[in-house]
Amino acid sequence: MSKMLAIVALLTMGQAAPNPHLPTKTYDTVAPVLPENLNRAVLIVSKTNGWRHLEHIPHSNVVLADIARGLDRKSYVTENAAVFNDDQLRHFSVVVLNSASGDFMTPDQSAALERFVARGGGIVALHAAGDNSHTGPWYTKTIIGTKFIGHPGGPDQ
Repeated sequence: MSKMLAIVALLTMGQAAPNPHLPTKTYDTVAPVLPENLNRAVLIVSKTNGWRHLEHIPHSNVVLADIARGLDRKSYVTENAAVFNDDQLRHFSVVVLNSASGDFMTPDQSAALERFVARGGGIVALHAAGDNSHTGPWYTKTIIGTKFIGHPGGPDQ
């Protein structure tokens, strides 16, 4: 009987563990406080509501900030999609979406990003930022502009 209880406990514990690659979908509503003196800076966003590339996102954020610094540009790294508002986006000249996946922006945030691009702001969409987890029509047609089908070997390849 105790063996059976141990097996049931192990199976239950194994099922209860959340997959760190699949975060709970959340939408940020409170904008971050930006540092002073950001002017034409690089905004690096790695918010995920879809597959989270744990293996490279933290490292890539550091490398991207280093590249900006090497170009004499300030950068701001965040996971908070509420930064996509007109007041805060005016501090940036380019947004780098570092494997930002899933529908991570609210409609208002997406509209603010669309206005940012219309005013001449740039976007660089890296890796998962161009996958099929995004469904907003402006994002999929303008930012991605193609159809991502998947990659062989599963999502973690």
